Amino acid sequence: MKIIQAHNYYKHHGGEDTVVRSECAMLEKHGHTVIIFHKKNDEINDDSGAGIKQYLALFTTAIKTIWNHQSYQQIRKLLQTTHPDIVHCHNIFPLISPSIYYACKREKVPVVQTLHNYRLLCLNAYLFRHASICEDCINKTFKLNGVRLRCYRNSAAGSFVVMMMIFIHHIIGTWKKYVTKYIAVSDFTRQKYISGGILPSNKIVTKPNFVKICCDSTHLKPTEPQARKPYCLFVGRLSPEKGCSELIDAWNLLKHKSGTAPYRLIIIGDGPEHNNLKKQVESTDQSNSIEFKGQLPPKEVFDIMKMALFLVFPSIWHETFGLTVLESGINGTPSLVSAPTAASEIISNKKNGILFEMGNPKDLCDKMLWAFTNPDEITKMGEQARQDFAFAYSEQENYNQLLRIYEDAIYKNMLRGDSPSPTCEIC
Repeated sequence: MKIIQAHNYYKHHGGEDTVVRSECAMLEKHGHTVIIFHKKNDEINDDSGAGIKQYLALFTTAIKTIWNHQSYQQIRKLLQTTHPDIVHCHNIFPLISPSIYYACKREKVPVVQTLHNYRLLCLNAYLFRHASICEDCINKTFKLNGVRLRCYRNSAAGSFVVMMMIFIHHIIGTWKKYVTKYIAVSDFTRQKYISGGILPSNKIVTKPNFVKICCDSTHLKPTEPQARKPYCLFVGRLSPEKGCSELIDAWNLLKHKSGTAPYRLIIIGDGPEHNNLKKQVESTDQSNSIEFKGQLPPKEVFDIMKMALFLVFPSIWHETFGLTVLESGINGTPSLVSAPTAASEIISNKKNGILFEMGNPKDLCDKMLWAFTNPDEITKMGEQARQDFAFAYSEQENYNQLLRIYEDAIYKNMLRGDSPSPTCEIC
């Protein structure tokens, strides 16, 4: 099969970028031809001068967010020269724009769109504002409240542009008519989009992300229980919605309860809250028990995961997925996961992990203390997590699911009267 993968890369590397690269590699590994159509947010010049020149640059970017004619022409030319069987869109905001759907429709090529975030329901794509979950705009076609509150990058102008992009394409039927199939990365995310009413429920299917094992096979061998160390782990972007501040609050409570116990917390990752979190730690007396590792290569992260007693996933927003929970489980390390989130869907409480109340440091403290003081039980949960995740979220199973989605999209494209590409061997 010949597949175009379309993605607008972020300025700062994130989980979506990782998923796109992993899926491309997976498809190529199985013999498919993958053609990359991408834009990078580095192309947006935020420092384009002053006065009229700057305003013109901002205006141009705003127009491209709603309809990028250059992308439309580029993708049409690519479709005409490569004759793909399907186009798989990931992030198209802001530079690719929904114009890509129209180019595909014009060339009669089916489109699959992965819903990595809540962009069509919320101006900042997170359903999160001022350190708490916000669903004020989820059912509103015209998201004026998001503009008033400057939800996109604390900018009224930017928020207005995002609102108009969502509104205009809702009114003209882009979201319902020009995408053949949507992929939600969790049932939780799928239900949020269904409740939002902007997408037809019969077009949304669930296909989770998968664990791409980037290490050699020895990293999948079980760690001997006695080899594990008395530390827990946080891995992720250091931003408010990830709940790391609440984790540090819970850790402070834990250390006061446990006294001189040699428990440690390791924090891996970087982001806008890095300095604030360090200051938060310094304001307590726990600096010696909390270690910031910064951003690390995947192999080093896996090495640390394998020796940890457990991982903490303290998100305080509606995570669309929880890849680190899977990675940890594959390494035989169970997770303490905030609920309700998409990540809590894959946890059977006290069987392959532990759930705690979202945003509740005291409850998290109690669960961490139990985990540290019951190492045999927590190790059993880790082995159960390994068994539960190894197949269901494997690369092979994910490939099978993705191929079925592609085949279904191509078939539906035929039924509505659009001819598939002449290279399609399935139809």
